[in-house]
Amino acid sequence: MKTNTKQSFRTGSLLALALAALLSAPLSADTLTYMSTFSGLSDSGTIPVNLSQFNPSLGTLTEVTLELSNVYVVGTASVQNTTGDYQDYSISLAGQYKISDTSGNRITIALTTPTYTTIGNPSYPLGLPNGATFTTPSETNSTPGGGLVNITDGSISAYIGTGTTATLVSLKSSNGVTVSGPSPYNTNSSSLGSGTYEIIYTYTAVPEPAQTAAWMIAFAGLVLVGRKYFRRTVAPASLSA
Repeated sequence: MKTNTKQSFRTGSLLALALAALLSAPLSADTLTYMSTFSGLSDSGTIPVNLSQFNPSLGTLTEVTLELSNVYVVGTASVQNTTGDYQDYSISLAGQYKISDTSGNRITIALTTPTYTTIGNPSYPLGLPNGATFTTPSETNSTPGGGLVNITDGSISAYIGTGTTATLVSLKSSNGVTVSGPSPYNTNSSSLGSGTYEIIYTYTAVPEPAQTAAWMIAFAGLVLVGRKYFRRTVAPASLSA
């Protein structure tokens, strides 16, 4: 009798430990990424962005990451001297790229561009003549790395569904000319941007059937052993009393 009781208790303890381990094991976080590239984004232009929403049948969405990277801009900038005399200028094409959604989440990337100057330019030994225009060479401007924003608040619900992310409004450039020199002067710029936009869904996946089955087997085994233990120990003790 003691042997059976000890064996049942030992078996029940092992099953209880196995069940506790299964229930305490955290579900793994999975990610799902949708990517889109853009090009030909002009000064102050806008490109709509629509990517697939997170399908709730896959699990529970915990975080949305918006990422903008590999942004390149090809363009020129120019300044026209209207002071009435020779002048020197430093000029560059500067600005930013941003993507925003209707919930107010936004990524902004500032452009890093070379600066050109009329000082020391063989074409303008005395400076830029009045009425003349100085134009930068065609330049490729890039930002190292990229920008991202993580969304975990209530606005995450806008990304859940089986359609497209209509909440993502636009990708927009805001580029212009930065000038250092005496005024008055006129400026002009022309640029086209390209890059990569990504949306990354982090979610807790629906438990695998095998894992669910393991939970059920362990729980059933624990109940069965518990009942046997109760019958062999508690019940006889009650009768003898």
